[in-house]
Amino acid sequence: MRPATNESFTTMACASADDVAAAVGAARTAFDESGWATMRARDRKRIVANIATVIEANSDEIANLQTLDNGVPLGFSGIYQLSAQI
Repeated sequence: MRPATNESFTTMACASADDVAAAVGAARTAFDESGWATMRARDRKRIVANIATVIEANSDEIANLQTLDNGVPLGFSGIYQLSAQI
């Protein structure tokens, strides 16, 4: 819901306890089998830096969605909330 207008701007699925357990199990399997835990720190750093680059490249869209979600001014979403994530 957009706090300013009470209009719905998206939908989301509801998950059961079984859905959550399946997602957690899949995440654990993916983590255990990915090699992340044994990967060299510089390789993990490169991956995380790539994620930050993608976030920065999409910062305007992310800030707009953040504003729609919580109703704070766009400038606040773009400057303070998003930059804190990166």
